[in-house]
Amino acid sequence: MQRTAPPGFCRPAGLASSNPWSDDWSSDLLIAETKPARIVVANARGDTLHTLQGPAGTLRCPVAIAVARTGEVLVADWQRALIVVFDNVASDTCRTLGDGEGSGPRHLNGPHGLTMMGEEVVVADTYNSRLSVFRLDDTWVRHVGSYGTAPGQFDQPTAVATAEEALVVADVGNHRVQVLTVLGAVLRVLPFGGGMVRAVLWVGEVLIASETQNQVLAWDGDGFRPVCAVPDPMGMVATRHGLWVSSGHQLKLFK
Repeated sequence: MQRTAPPGFCRPAGLASSNPWSDDWSSDLLIAETKPARIVVANARGDTLHTLQGPAGTLRCPVAIAVARTGEVLVADWQRALIVVFDNVASDTCRTLGDGEGSGPRHLNGPHGLTMMGEEVVVADTYNSRLSVFRLDDTWVRHVGSYGTAPGQFDQPTAVATAEEALVVADVGNHRVQVLTVLGAVLRVLPFGGGMVRAVLWVGEVLIASETQNQVLAWDGDGFRPVCAVPDPMGMVATRHGLWVSSGHQLKLFK
């Protein structure tokens, strides 16, 4: 069963939820919209409640979003090469993590994904071909991986998700998904057929949003099988009510 949220989006990308396993429809759905550059806060049915933008120029191209246990909303801004942190889903007050574009320890280059692992912020630092890890107080912690083809190395990782005590990373340049510990030890390598993967998700199994195949795919032990057809999928979040996927100018809910 598929449900489409009310229209009103231009280019939705990353998705998150403030309380994904709520039994009712009161939890907030958060949408990183690239044009116009803003965060849309919607109810669990996809109806827009309000937006977060911060001061002028705060967001230029937000592509991924996560929510910390503290309620803070974290946004990967691809163009600014920073992580923007809003105090909560109702506040435009914000700060940033990282030192902008570059290759140094605290720099990012085209970050396309992020997730929370406990108190740590894990960023898919795409064009630096690594994961960059920060704390919420803007302390840089470590890098995971480097450019290369060996297990534990990356070629332009575009998405990262938390899988219990592990990380799931879309390693698109190497045509695979890697499952690693927070320190980078490889647990599993899951090959896929290539092309752009915009989002990964752990829901007891690994899901990937393949922009190239216009599909959400799930790993079944032998390979990735289609779950649902979605034109141009950009972001995913699983909630009690189903799987939300951003697609073109819409949000779609699959149950």
